Amino acid sequence: ERPCPGTSCPAPNNLTSSAAAMVRISCSRKCCVSFWPRVGSCASVSCSILLVLVLFAFLAFMISTERPCAVKNFDAEHVLPSSASAVGLGKTFEIATRENMNTSIPVDFTGLWWIRCLDDPVVCGTSRSFCSLYRSLRLEEGLTFAGMTSNTTGEPWFLAQLSAQTNMQHRWMFSNSLAGRIAMIAVGFTGASENKLNMVFYNRTNGRIGSGSETIIWPIDKIDEDQWLRKTIWTDIGGVPVSNMNYILTRIVNADGTPHPVLYQKWLKHVHGWQVRVFNTNDDCMRKCGSLTHLRGVCKQRCSESS
Repeated sequence: ERPCPGTSCPAPNNLTSSAAAMVRISCSRKCCVSFWPRVGSCASVSCSILLVLVLFAFLAFMISTERPCAVKNFDAEHVLPSSASAVGLGKTFEIATRENMNTSIPVDFTGLWWIRCLDDPVVCGTSRSFCSLYRSLRLEEGLTFAGMTSNTTGEPWFLAQLSAQTNMQHRWMFSNSLAGRIAMIAVGFTGASENKLNMVFYNRTNGRIGSGSETIIWPIDKIDEDQWLRKTIWTDIGGVPVSNMNYILTRIVNADGTPHPVLYQKWLKHVHGWQVRVFNTNDDCMRKCGSLTHLRGVCKQRCSESS
């Protein structure tokens, strides 16, 4: 456009030469108008639309996964069988007992266990940033070793190989946080309910949990009767430890269904304000579909067609 008589509209000094060349000038009797405000306005509108779409997608996801049909939600205190029974919830979590564990090995993993990441490098050797992030995500909150088996049935007990199907219904506990929901969906799509957590114990106090990776080692060492330090060691090609991210496996409910007098209350404080959730089915197809939606009929039809 030709410039206004007797006026000029120079490009701002902070523009590059190519950007300045894009500044087109319109002539009017009152002023020269830069087209840059229009460009900025368009960008603002686009960002606003994108933000609305992201918020809509987030709300749709949270609504869809609020009460998914393959998941059982309940308040944290209802992990106790007596509490769940009192409100008519039925079975919420399968507490490990000597009766439902198929081994008599002298390593006590009965009860319900909290995956407890402590912000204490002295105890855990863990980076504070990792622990803070892990706790804030409320990702996985507990597990049970119900159904555990071992390859030894008497003396000598060790070296012993133990395994437990921790992925089955009522055995692995998540939260209803965003991260917890995503984690449960991921488990539903990638982990079969029959999958086993495998462990090797060298003696009554030291062992190693199978990580499924050649570069990740999970040693586990007994602290006391209710706590085990589960280390995570990442190794490089030469086998030298390069990073530790550890947690303490902590018993919060005893084998008889009673709460631990101290550690259970700490767990309740940790999950305060959130519900916990477990899978309520061992059907892998239902877990995939039913971790995403509350529409049980749709999932049943889909799984029936796929089978």
